[in-house]
Amino acid sequence: RASAHSTAPEPPGKMTFLWKTLVPCLAAGWLFSNADSVPKPEVGGRVVDLLNGEHFDDILMDTPDELRPGSLVLFFRSQDQACKKAFDDMEYRTAAETHFPPRERVMIGKYDMDMHDKRLHTEFSPEQDLPKRFGLDGSTTCPI
Repeated sequence: RASAHSTAPEPPGKMTFLWKTLVPCLAAGWLFSNADSVPKPEVGGRVVDLLNGEHFDDILMDTPDELRPGSLVLFFRSQDQACKKAFDDMEYRTAAETHFPPRERVMIGKYDMDMHDKRLHTEFSPEQDLPKRFGLDGSTTCPI
């Protein structure tokens, strides 16, 4: 039965609680608000704010293998002031929009190694370890 304030019908049975609580939270953008100090991922624009390895895979899977572009991912640490300054000084977003090939030729992303654990909303699995795929480990001070 649909609620008077909802445009979508409620699912039957035990899912009603999740429907009434989780869906509005997701719609309000609270998925990553587990702490006030954790910045939400940037959305829109040319540079993809990657959350983990599975997110990277999901983006690439949107394109058939024979048409899949190369990828350029910048790894940085936002909690290391020198590293954050190096990232800001690169003007990566501006370069991605003005100097790099178009989206269909290269997928451009960034990955904040300090936000990985803070943004994680599921249990960590090895498939999610994006820095390890690119040959980086957790001890890397500033990969820039």
